[in-house]
Amino acid sequence: MSQKNLFELVYILLDKKSVTAKNLAEHFGVSERTILRWAESLAEAGVPVYSTQGRYGGFSIAENYVLDKTIFTDEEKCSVVSSLKAVAKLTGSEHSCKNSAEKTAVQKLSKFAKKNTDWLELDFSPWNPQGKNINGIFNKLKNAIIEKQQVEFDYFSLNKKTEHRTVQPWKIVFRGVGWYFYGWCNVRCAPRYFKLNRICNLKVLNKKVFMEEKFGAEQKNSYSAEKEISIIEITAQVSDNELYRILDEFAVCKVEKFSSETSIVKFNAPEVSWLVPFLLSFGSAIKIIFPEKIKEQFSLEVKKMSARLNEK
Repeated sequence: MSQKNLFELVYILLDKKSVTAKNLAEHFGVSERTILRWAESLAEAGVPVYSTQGRYGGFSIAENYVLDKTIFTDEEKCSVVSSLKAVAKLTGSEHSCKNSAEKTAVQKLSKFAKKNTDWLELDFSPWNPQGKNINGIFNKLKNAIIEKQQVEFDYFSLNKKTEHRTVQPWKIVFRGVGWYFYGWCNVRCAPRYFKLNRICNLKVLNKKVFMEEKFGAEQKNSYSAEKEISIIEITAQVSDNELYRILDEFAVCKVEKFSSETSIVKFNAPEVSWLVPFLLSFGSAIKIIFPEKIKEQFSLEVKKMSARLNEK
């Protein structure tokens, strides 16, 4: 007898609750006597398989046994249920009237977990109510990946224009503070990452994915196909009322109190096109101290803004 058949027998009994020897014999293509021997072997191994007589009789297994004693430890069950709850939160199925796969799995598995599975609360929904369409995008992509179907959409790229893409999706990725999906871009003929909140008009196509996943070291270390982004160290005097924004967005190296209302903060930031515009959003609540090139760019943008305000 093979272990595979024994495991399959256990799962069938857990799923069907009670199955006749005749039906099991037909399923496995063996005799009823062989099914009896398998059941005896499971019982000897400590799995409580038992049989009942009568019209509705058959082989059964003690409820909860496998999940409670054999497959998962308490710590593993806690981790599984907590993870499923996080996925249910993201997909919106947690509060849905319909029983989605995630919601049903949480309901079924929660009763097996003796430890608290509510120790972690994850909510990936954006603060902006209009941004909740990311849940719909997530679900469409999840289903497309599982069913191995291609997708098409309009994408606002880093070159500041909207492009139409068709992609063979491989996986969904959470990196930093954003959701991306990774796949083969048919337009660029190369693997690409796409940020979910830049996707519009997403459609699942009736075309199968045929490109195998390519996830080399160069893709693991970067969320785009662009050259590696350089990091610049910035020192600034920031109002304490706005300091949290720096802490939320960048890797802060040092914070020192400067006055009753301001602090000197040193932080690392990506040297990208949106950096100076982001710093300008602080208005008079920030003063760039170092480096000089950021100070100059900051000052130049302020002059441009002033000139535009004075235009007639």
